[in-house]
Amino acid sequence: MKNSSGSILQNTQNGSTNQLYSIGTRPSENSVILYYYGTNCGVGWGKVTLKKLNSTQISWDYEPNSTSVRDDCPSTADKTVYLPETDNLIFTKQ
Repeated sequence: MKNSSGSILQNTQNGSTNQLYSIGTRPSENSVILYYYGTNCGVGWGKVTLKKLNSTQISWDYEPNSTSVRDDCPSTADKTVYLPETDNLIFTKQ
């Protein structure tokens, strides 16, 4: 992930656990549930639900379970969660 000036904020290509993994589906609700491992030190771990609203839109719901920092977390670690936490976020295919 890069910021607006092009600087890398987080890189998940090195095998780190800063990733989303599918943990289930709810066919009756047209949704997929993903588990987010969190950022450095596990900050922000939780659940993301993607729901198909129609043929051009999906909604995003991110529910962090913990934004606290573990005792063993280095003070220099970037603890920012770079996932959108906006309620009722809808992506539209154009």
